[in-house]
Amino acid sequence: MAYFNKFRGIKGFILVWERVLRFRYMITEKAKQRVLILAFWEKHGLEATREAFKVSRLTLFSWQKALKKSLGKLDTLNKRSTAPKSKKSLKCCRMALVVLI
Repeated sequence: MAYFNKFRGIKGFILVWERVLRFRYMITEKAKQRVLILAFWEKHGLEATREAFKVSRLTLFSWQKALKKSLGKLDTLNKRSTAPKSKKSLKCCRMALVVLI
């Protein structure tokens, strides 16, 4: 049985569809809230933003910098992991393991 595809022959449709699927869930509610806070900051100033949202000046500037660096892509404002990339291991613990082995 043959299937009818109304998008057959349209260049770039698959690329657009993949982006739609990818971006559907990529921007979290937290990122949307951060964008609203940045817009509020731009409109009303620093003091009003600090009182309304309890966000520090440094945080606002770091969000703004991340947004500029990514050319306005909102997914950069998603919350990231704060776990250390490499954990420290104590030399005494390694020596104890060597002695036990």
